[in-house]
Amino acid sequence: MDGRPWLDAWLAEEPDSPDALTVAAERQVVEAWNARSSRRAVDVDEDRWRAFRIKLDEATPVVRAAVEANETDPIPWMSAVTLATGYGASRDEFERVVQGFMHVDPANVHCHGRALNFLMPRWYGQPGEAPAYGDWAADLGGPASRLQLLPLKCEFEHLVIEPPEEVPFDSVLRERRTGVHRAIDRAEAWLTTQAEHDHVGARTARSYLALMHHFVGHHGRAFEHFVQMGPDATRYPWAFYGEPLDRLVTIRRQITAKYAKTLG
Repeated sequence: MDGRPWLDAWLAEEPDSPDALTVAAERQVVEAWNARSSRRAVDVDEDRWRAFRIKLDEATPVVRAAVEANETDPIPWMSAVTLATGYGASRDEFERVVQGFMHVDPANVHCHGRALNFLMPRWYGQPGEAPAYGDWAADLGGPASRLQLLPLKCEFEHLVIEPPEEVPFDSVLRERRTGVHRAIDRAEAWLTTQAEHDHVGARTARSYLALMHHFVGHHGRAFEHFVQMGPDATRYPWAFYGEPLDRLVTIRRQITAKYAKTLG
């Protein structure tokens, strides 16, 4: 997305190219969110909010053009979901966007992932709405679909990102334990369908699973995932805590020590 000169040249040469418009739409949306930053809303200053709104307005006609030019491609709809999140779209508008990508590709993991984000309580969802959507979306895909990982990501965010700092982690975990175990089981079953276990999707799943097993006290399973990851851990979910490498190393040491105790 940093390659603005070549994209601008492409658009100048082929202004109606569906592919160029698709790339441009996502670039515009990413630029808007970069202007806002990934901070919580209360920590975003007015200058960033102003820049965010300006860039969202600039992105809107580009996203619309990409959607109209790509009748069989769900990716412009992915950008449309993120645009709707930025604007705080009405529920009717959000449902219109969801129906748009469902019509093109009902099992597209990227579109569903961004729709799930819209429904998180920190954005616009009601309690329980995001987990229900994650389960529903996962059921749309087969056992080998990466949609099976959406409930795991959803439960992780409900444990780590959504709760206010003053709410004890253990109380949140107790409340969500059933959903957490169900999401873990889905993700573990998905891994068994992957003939190649070293692609980025599998490595990301192992990173989330290592953490989630750690949370629920399955230190042996968490250790196994670290062993299978080797040196190829992904940036997320560790980056949610700040510096990803520091957090990964800290958690890996904790898991190794706890697992070692079970071995006597």
